[in-house]
Amino acid sequence: MLDSLSGDTRLQDFTFKSFVGSSPTLLNAGRATNFQYQLSLEITPTEISRLNSLPIRVTFLELIDRGGGFTLVNSHEEFGANLSVIDSQMIEGISHSILAYYSMRCVRKAVLCQIANHRAATNPMRIAIPGVFYHHKLNGHLEAVTYGVVTSEKWDGKRTALGGLLIVEKNGELTCIPAGSSDEHREYLLQSTKFETPSRHRYKFGSLAQRRQVPARPESSSLISLISNDILRSSSRGQVGIVLF
Repeated sequence: MLDSLSGDTRLQDFTFKSFVGSSPTLLNAGRATNFQYQLSLEITPTEISRLNSLPIRVTFLELIDRGGGFTLVNSHEEFGANLSVIDSQMIEGISHSILAYYSMRCVRKAVLCQIANHRAATNPMRIAIPGVFYHHKLNGHLEAVTYGVVTSEKWDGKRTALGGLLIVEKNGELTCIPAGSSDEHREYLLQSTKFETPSRHRYKFGSLAQRRQVPARPESSSLISLISNDILRSSSRGQVGIVLF
């Protein structure tokens, strides 16, 4: 890296993403990214089989239309610990964002900014300033997975790429976002990244299953759990708007 002020050069690590071919991923799906929810709805084993044969979004919307509610009951220990390093409420914030993505009656490719707006409007965590809170949570998550957080390894809170982000555009041009452009970079990621649905048959993603040996609770007699597992992918880029992810 060349310092334009001093003229000095030095080696510097960068995060590298390329849009040549398919859009790049920020966080790959795996068992470590599973979120397990309890469903507050009585469902028979026959219905479970039927619902598991439907597309994920169709399943979600049917359960919601029938009055089903989802309560987070489990997440991967290592990944959850990493999320807690970012923010003590990050696990809950991300779990609500995943639910929003699959329950929103909008285009499937909704970017995270739309999801944050939806969460701010519904405010499931009863936050005093939801318009700021949900955007801030997703911003923090996106920046962390871009510069260091992985799913199944302990994170020490430090960036692995202090220089910033290097992007290869679809036309082959190279764009650099220096690490100092934090606010603009976070906002660009929020406007340009989406949840992607991986294969249903991998990692038990999007499956309804009977839970065993779970004490009945007054507010929820159902023993159905839903596994949600998501991959963060940067969406196709048109113009580089806010600044450049």
